[in-house]
Amino acid sequence: MADQVERARLKDWGQREAGADAQAIFDKLSAERVPLGRPQTPADIGQAAVYLARADNMSGVALNVAGGLEMW
Repeated sequence: MADQVERARLKDWGQREAGADAQAIFDKLSAERVPLGRPQTPADIGQAAVYLARADNMSGVALNVAGGLEMW
């Protein structure tokens, strides 16, 4: 249910931003909602993977690469 509400809210937000392309809408939402202020990139994911591959003292770790969004 919450997911449906969120989709409806984003659809409404997108309609108010008529004329803006999808990337601009995504960038604006990321800046507003992600504490880091930007969307995560493939390079961010790669850095996390390299870190986990090199860390010999870790096991069973769930590492969120979400710019702090998961921590709110």
